[in-house]
Amino acid sequence: MRSQETSKETAFSDVLIGLQYGDEGKAKIVDFLAPDYDVVARFNGGVNAGHTVVTEKGKLALRQVPSAVAYPDRNLYIGSGCALSIADLVSEISSIEEIGYSVEDRLTISPHTTLVLPHHILLDRIHGGEVGTTGNGIGPAYAERAFRMRDGVVTNIRAIDLAENSEYVIETAEKLLSNLEGLSEQHAAVAQELMSKFRDAIPHVQKYVATSPTFLVDKVRAGAKVLFEGAQSYMLDVTVGDVPYVTSSNTSVAAAYTGGDLPPIYHRKAFGVAKLIMSRVGNGPFASEFGEERSREYCVKDKGLAHTRKFEEESLNPDELISSDDPFEIGRALRMYSGEYGTGSGRPRRIGMFDLNQLKRAIHANGIDELYLTKADCLVDFNKTKDGSIPIYQGKEESSAVVRVKAPSQPFTEAKSPNDLPEEIFQVIQLIEESCSVAVAGVGVGPHRDQLVSLPQGSPENSRKAVNE
Repeated sequence: MRSQETSKETAFSDVLIGLQYGDEGKAKIVDFLAPDYDVVARFNGGVNAGHTVVTEKGKLALRQVPSAVAYPDRNLYIGSGCALSIADLVSEISSIEEIGYSVEDRLTISPHTTLVLPHHILLDRIHGGEVGTTGNGIGPAYAERAFRMRDGVVTNIRAIDLAENSEYVIETAEKLLSNLEGLSEQHAAVAQELMSKFRDAIPHVQKYVATSPTFLVDKVRAGAKVLFEGAQSYMLDVTVGDVPYVTSSNTSVAAAYTGGDLPPIYHRKAFGVAKLIMSRVGNGPFASEFGEERSREYCVKDKGLAHTRKFEEESLNPDELISSDDPFEIGRALRMYSGEYGTGSGRPRRIGMFDLNQLKRAIHANGIDELYLTKADCLVDFNKTKDGSIPIYQGKEESSAVVRVKAPSQPFTEAKSPNDLPEEIFQVIQLIEESCSVAVAGVGVGPHRDQLVSLPQGSPENSRKAVNE
């Protein structure tokens, strides 16, 4: 007999995560799946995540709010596994409202969510550069959640404290900030500015904090269906990723239930997202990188600011680079064609071949049931290379480290159904399905929310049958 009153058939939870190094287009898939759920929930990370949804009203740049904003009848939940930056949340909500959406009576924050305090941000900006952090205080906030208390002061301030005793929160934040020693004049000025913004944000955020720690459990037991939206991606997981070049939280499917405040008994399905033009931000291993070490050094020079989008667009011609024999130049061309740069900073992302071996491991480790592939439209750019083929990396242990598939000859960004996709894309899908033992459920063919082709039963064979019927 089941220990919960509501069965998996009437209420359930699914989890969606990125399977590579981030920037896979997870928000686009969440936006696509959201109509099938009552609640979309974040379970990890914080303002260090960047999820973009292109809607008919404009572009939603989301960092902490779940990606179902464009559906006014969907509830949004920020779980206890997140690290919440309240000043940034207020700013994000304001930008959401500016383009015509609202989170009022929809957004709920777990009372156990850790707050990013001003001193966390300052510490991150001073010391976080070594591992390439975003400087938003996420790492120090998670560290001090585990540390619990320092010099007689509680370091893990949670959302419930914000709702119940804001004066205590302000007093503690100021004390922790004042305990930082040896600040330069510049850092001291930044500290005061951060504290001011933090204080001003409190009354705007208090109303979103749940009074019950079982808010989501109660929702599901009443019949709600939940989609957990992962931030960052599996290869950046703080436990299994390539330390120290990882994020500060757990990013796996399993982490959704501890960070999302729901018993795993309700788990039904796991979705994975991978993009067909791989990228990685900052330092760290990247086996399939075009140009290898040369590319890494180029992309991280001067903290990524030496070769920004502006620099490359003004000084390089991708049509010339793409036909080079040099993998480094091909990578630069692909970055320019596919727009692989930091959203605000313009920092270049390192570009690599689609890594089949890495994907297989991530799928196996997370029990992925269905896979969504994004940036399939960018594969047409390989048609401009000398051999006109898509290189797919299989790992050095394979007899052939790289397998090649002929690139599509024409753009297909207008594709609406499987019969609009080039045969070459089905060949890529079949290779992935057979290698990874997973069903491909959909293919992204552009940045907009409607540029996604669903595959019947997640199978290229079934898709071909659908085309012929």
